[in-house]
Amino acid sequence: MLRAREVSYISAPVLNLKDPKARCPGFKQGVRVFERGEAVAAGARPFPVDTIMHESVPFRLSDGITIYFDIFLPAQFKTLNSSAADAIPAIVCWSPYGKQKGQQILDDLPMRAGVPKHMVSEAQKWEAPDPAEWIQYGYAIVNPDCRGCWTSEGDFEGQDYGEAFDCAELIEWLAVASLRPKGLAAIAPLEGASDSYRDTSVQDGITGPGRFEDWHKGFKDHPLYDVWWDNKWAFPEYIKTLLTWLRVHNTQEWPDFYTHQDDLRRFFDHYLLDRQDNGWDAMPQYRMAILDLGDPDGDLVNRPEREFPLKRTRYADYYLRKDNTVASFSYKFLHNQETTGYWTLHLSVSADIDDMEIYVQIEKYDSRGYRRGTQMIRPEGMKGKIIQQIQKRNIGLSSTGMLFSWGPEGVMRVGHAATLDSTLSVGPHLFFKHDCPKKLNPGEVRAIQIPLRPYGMFWKAGDEMRLAIKGSTIVPFPLPEVKPPPNPNMGPHRLHLSGCFLTVPHIPY
Repeated sequence: MLRAREVSYISAPVLNLKDPKARCPGFKQGVRVFERGEAVAAGARPFPVDTIMHESVPFRLSDGITIYFDIFLPAQFKTLNSSAADAIPAIVCWSPYGKQKGQQILDDLPMRAGVPKHMVSEAQKWEAPDPAEWIQYGYAIVNPDCRGCWTSEGDFEGQDYGEAFDCAELIEWLAVASLRPKGLAAIAPLEGASDSYRDTSVQDGITGPGRFEDWHKGFKDHPLYDVWWDNKWAFPEYIKTLLTWLRVHNTQEWPDFYTHQDDLRRFFDHYLLDRQDNGWDAMPQYRMAILDLGDPDGDLVNRPEREFPLKRTRYADYYLRKDNTVASFSYKFLHNQETTGYWTLHLSVSADIDDMEIYVQIEKYDSRGYRRGTQMIRPEGMKGKIIQQIQKRNIGLSSTGMLFSWGPEGVMRVGHAATLDSTLSVGPHLFFKHDCPKKLNPGEVRAIQIPLRPYGMFWKAGDEMRLAIKGSTIVPFPLPEVKPPPNPNMGPHRLHLSGCFLTVPHIPY
């Protein structure tokens, strides 16, 4: 059986399981009962029904490696004998973070990332469904330690074909969509990451903070898109069904996930429990969030749409020179506006070195001259009120990466801009191959396109749109403990503004 493409494995020393940062409880096997009303930790959500956890259940993969998983089940599943109770759907939560608390928990993040302790049971693994929510509705929660994580055997290889095969082998009827295993009924690819190179790690040629396996060394050994990165690409085109839905949310991923579990459960109920009458058939295929930066109560959430990008988009070009209709890098709106979709910056640049990194940010300033962002973490009580007041008074929040979103942003390593593939680009969505960059010649003036991440936002009459262009990061990385990689920019970099413009996606208001 083919387990992975022939690619090199780049290893790094692992954290010792005895290190307090690992939060590994040690290897334990057995059955634990959580009784109705029991709380795992003080202040946490109690279990609403009796729940059984089978801990460290072994599973032998086809290449001989044994991995272990915990499984939470309704109370009647006192054993894992398939004849002991009726079959129920299982949600497999595949990740490398530890099948219980693990190296990353909500308490590590500022204000628990907006997820108060009483919202979850603390029995959930990182970024996974909470057993205290799902067991009561007839689901099983399966939390594996994937290959090489915690006490599972082998070496961890993140987001690649080998991991996909492991997941597909774990349970016959529920696994990863990229392999279309028999029995797959539904998937919920939360946050939608499918392309490790372009989505997260080397956005348009610029290296982001690394992750294990040894992704730091992987960036150095594979700075271009090649078979190593291709091995970490999901292929959504293998999903042949047209029954797909997109929901864009207006807060950080963690509070959104635990606040809207009923929405995800409605989807799973429809396809896993055959509840055809629960209204999911009428769910709009696209639900958008349009942000009112500076006023979280003004966000428009779950607006139904038929497609994305929106067909009614009207693209407008804002030139960066006075002789091309716009006087500066800013523009004041005379009427209320909505800008939703893909933005593109068209620049001409030169440098004294053979390449350069460019960082771009769209900024919103209100009529008082205050920069506005949207609050992505909204803690309860007095903390939340204090943050809102600080934001209204424009007091020093622009350096907080996780707490606020500040508008559309983009980056580009100029040599990679030459890898634009017009055949794979779809409308305003530009696709770069990142396989064969073209270095700058000294003094050469090169025209490039820089795509900004898609974004939906409102503007009021009197609001000012500013375009910031820098040679270094403008907004900090969301996780405060993660530091950016070294910036290779050196010497003077020049913008040649004649004919340069920003393409903005306007939606008829």
